[in-house]
Amino acid sequence: MKKAFVAVMVGAMFIVAAMVVLATIATIVAWRMGYDSNIVSAGANIAVALGTLELALITVYGIFEGRRQAQEAQHALSRPLLVPKSTFDEPGFWNAPEHPLFIQNAGNGIATNVRGVILPPSDFHLDTSFQFSMRLNLPIANGERLEGVFMKGGTLFTSKDSIGNIPLAVPEGSFSSLSDRRDRSFARISFSYSDSFGLKHASIFDLTKTGVWVNVDIVKDIAQDLGDMNIAKGQ
Repeated sequence: MKKAFVAVMVGAMFIVAAMVVLATIATIVAWRMGYDSNIVSAGANIAVALGTLELALITVYGIFEGRRQAQEAQHALSRPLLVPKSTFDEPGFWNAPEHPLFIQNAGNGIATNVRGVILPPSDFHLDTSFQFSMRLNLPIANGERLEGVFMKGGTLFTSKDSIGNIPLAVPEGSFSSLSDRRDRSFARISFSYSDSFGLKHASIFDLTKTGVWVNVDIVKDIAQDLGDMNIAKGQ
């Protein structure tokens, strides 16, 4: 909506500017050709009016753009960022009933409605029961670290689901087989959370076979969080 408004404003300013130029040229031509002074005066008045309109449009656009930038800066100063602060071992991971994990808010603002889900790679050929979900009972203040427990089940996500256009599962080809000794990712964790303005965000990490978390993406201002997605699936 904002982008459309800005586009309309810019387009209108260009049109008005073109009309001012044309009206001014027409007035000068009329004067040089000896047309009636009233016509010349009317043309000049039209050019002045169009110029005034353009100035008004520029002013409105400036106010709108200034407010937008101020709002974005305010949101950035209050935006949380959740990251994993402990790790897991690969052997037996998908057969365990639960996985405790420390989660830290490395952002600037408080994180509320914190949820998380862990899915296997797309080509790991595990059904939907091989996933872990978590929901914190408490918000996480900036700089604070809390422990969340990822329990098996609780969600029905698949490798086709995504959050903020980022797949919830490690893409196909990132994990070939259990015998592959390369340090490939065997799990993907996705956090979703809200800031103090009610905007929803997500942070996604892949866990390699050597226990290293690799950041996949940080997505701000998403339309649906994990809770919304889970409700849409009937959970």
